[in-house]
Amino acid sequence: MHPSAGTLVRMALARAQKRTLWGALSDSSIRRAAARCGLRNSLELDAAETQEALAKKRGDQQIIDNVAFFTRPELKRIARGLGFTVSDPKNADELRGELLSFVRAHSAKEKERLARRARLNPSSMTSEALSAIGQKLARPVLHLLPKRRGKIVAVWHEHDWWQYDRGPQIWLSVDPASHPATRSKKILELYVQPSISQVRVELRTGSLPAPAERRTRLYGHAALELPTLDVVFQRGPKRVGTWLAENEWKREWGCRDDFTDLEVTEDYQRAWRAEHPLEVGGPWAQLGGWPMSWEGEAAGDQLSDRFVLRTYRASQPWVEVAKRGREWLARARRR
Repeated sequence: MHPSAGTLVRMALARAQKRTLWGALSDSSIRRAAARCGLRNSLELDAAETQEALAKKRGDQQIIDNVAFFTRPELKRIARGLGFTVSDPKNADELRGELLSFVRAHSAKEKERLARRARLNPSSMTSEALSAIGQKLARPVLHLLPKRRGKIVAVWHEHDWWQYDRGPQIWLSVDPASHPATRSKKILELYVQPSISQVRVELRTGSLPAPAERRTRLYGHAALELPTLDVVFQRGPKRVGTWLAENEWKREWGCRDDFTDLEVTEDYQRAWRAEHPLEVGGPWAQLGGWPMSWEGEAAGDQLSDRFVLRTYRASQPWVEVAKRGREWLARARRR
């Protein structure tokens, strides 16, 4: 998915290109993008004015932050407008990858990265070897789904938005007895107030809540979770350390867009996106697995905690729970 050197002029996207990109979005998508970008007075602007305001913003980070939310029809219109092609235009993930590659290839940072790669000429890691390392680090997880198979592990609670005016409401009740890594005899219950990203965990004795209106029983489905590359960089074996040193890169820096040997990581990143619930949906929540990097907290900063669960349903926020010693930590996450 990464364009070859020399095929594109490397500079920041021009304002006309940004107008084309933002203009390809639906009115609802452009308003959501404006909200994610923190555009001031966005509610007072119409769609055309919002597109122009986003196009005037310096740099391309606003585009990068929103690519995951573009729909397939929008991505196809962007591809036609900007003039890049994909082998499978029906594949939204490939469209997103090509758009990110197009944006990256126009940046001054990418020009510097390619020059650094040519100077260092790293050769100790291959895409296949990196994928094998990730597979060895994969952790067993339980995906929580309403599909009736196996044991009931949790109950999801639905609420009307007006109910949150009274404070955090219970989202999820979990029986940790089936957790792949953290056993407990108490029921874990997760309370969330999405509008202000307030979350807390409570433990109680007893059993899971009985069936009732707006409660959905969730069953545990065994799976494996690949770690993100940030985790592979930190927890990978000696060969990863050798490769990073060859790239003049530290483990704790994680995998950023300016990593020298980015080409080697592309297959891994594509495989991760193709199967992870955060990208493809499916599970309502997950027990166990690996932490990942979010705004304000890198995955490496969480590796000393025991990762407990992540919600996927009712995202923005996603909610993660970890355990540090005897302390339960609940965090609201946004992208």
